Amino acid sequence: CGAGPTAKTPPTYNTVCYGREWVEAVRVVYDDSVISYDELLEKFFDLHKANPQSRQYDSIIFGDSDQMSKAQSWIDEGIKERKRRKDGYPVSLVKLEPISSFWRAEEYHQDYWEKQRFRFGFAALLLAGASGFYDTFLPSTLTLFEHILSVRSIFNF
Repeated sequence: CGAGPTAKTPPTYNTVCYGREWVEAVRVVYDDSVISYDELLEKFFDLHKANPQSRQYDSIIFGDSDQMSKAQSWIDEGIKERKRRKDGYPVSLVKLEPISSFWRAEEYHQDYWEKQRFRFGFAALLLAGASGFYDTFLPSTLTLFEHILSVRSIFNF
């Protein structure tokens, strides 16, 4: 989590989701001999899908004074060029804030995708089945039911 200038207490799930002091943030540590700060800004803009109506998902670059100056120049240049993402999101909506305390999210939010991908994959399979996607690939319902019964008899359950 990243703190806004008004944050006075450490974040909780509820203060990030429903408050206005905190945003979900990613701490980026990079080697400028591998990728420049300007390239990093471009990647951020290309990949980050912001929601300007939500502080939680706002498009904010936190940095020290040197990074903020470079980022501001990058934003100003993007505004001058009327730079937009493919989805129409303008560079002018990117905000800058001074770097502040960084708090790791609660443990159950760490590696969230890794922990939840089976659930999302299973949901996708169910939705595909409900849409009829499998109808051309699977045997008829009766044949499938008979197959299930034969498998049950093999394993005695």
